[in-house]
Amino acid sequence: MASTDTDRDSQTSKSARFEARISAEQKSLFLKAATLTGRSLTDFVVASLVLQCHKTPKHAPDAAFLSWILGLRNHGNPGRTRVS
Repeated sequence: MASTDTDRDSQTSKSARFEARISAEQKSLFLKAATLTGRSLTDFVVASLVLQCHKTPKHAPDAAFLSWILGLRNHGNPGRTRVS
């Protein structure tokens, strides 16, 4: 089986801590998914976060994209909001 970044991360020393407040329903969902994949809850959540980070664009969004996002967030009409 091929080694992944997540596998390598699990073999390194871990000294940082990450905490998050979640609902009981979210914890139950995460625990069920972790169990189905044969991982601990911690390993499942960390691997999922690492995977999502790799999917996230590595470049800063341009002004047009920011304008569109702000328009959706503020007015629901992206055509009327501009970023200076």
